[in-house]
Amino acid sequence: MSIDYHLHEYRLASGSDYRARVQYRQTIDYDGMLDLMQAQHPDLSPAEARVVFDVFIKTLLPLLMDGNRVVTPFGTFGITLKGNFNALTDKFDARKHRFEITIKPAPKLQKAFARQAHPHKVETPKRVPKLDEYIHVADPAAYNQLSPGHMARLLGNNLKFNPDDPEQGIFLLAMKNGRRDAEQLPIRIAQIGTNKSKELLFLIPADLPPNVYQLEVRARFGKHLRIGQLSRLLMVT
Repeated sequence: MSIDYHLHEYRLASGSDYRARVQYRQTIDYDGMLDLMQAQHPDLSPAEARVVFDVFIKTLLPLLMDGNRVVTPFGTFGITLKGNFNALTDKFDARKHRFEITIKPAPKLQKAFARQAHPHKVETPKRVPKLDEYIHVADPAAYNQLSPGHMARLLGNNLKFNPDDPEQGIFLLAMKNGRRDAEQLPIRIAQIGTNKSKELLFLIPADLPPNVYQLEVRARFGKHLRIGQLSRLLMVT
């Protein structure tokens, strides 16, 4: 059991150094936590544990709203007030001030974690376009279709590119017998509506020839041009 971390460059006006960043293996949600609790204590059903947590939260919230600090085995729950006040006579204004809940891990939990945690250095992951989902805007059920003249959306991560660089963008590669057709040049999408890291909205060319295509995004990270591809092929209908 170990905690993965990698180093990344942290640039300052005085120069650069490197900082560590934890690389999480996965995210455990509420239901996953309840299942793990039952695995360790078979007599405790997820339903019973859920009731305990629900009652805990319902009890905790009024205590905080009444201005209390609450100490639990998990940690200490407190309150902070964010926003600047201009003078001693200044009062709370919801437009520029807000309350937030703070959580400080319990000392026993923190000490146990520090004593048992084991670091494991891993290679710094390369940023690359990650295409998770293709959506046909007019007909979301047409998950593998390209309709010329219609809008489509891509969801994922690291998708944003520089549209002024002809080497970057959204490209359609014609396929033949399950492989890229080397005789056909890649088709670069010209009409881009949304160009964000997690979402691209674009217009499928009206004159796109019937064929099977591989969709990919090319983006530059520093000096490196990197390519991400959609896992499934798309067809012109």
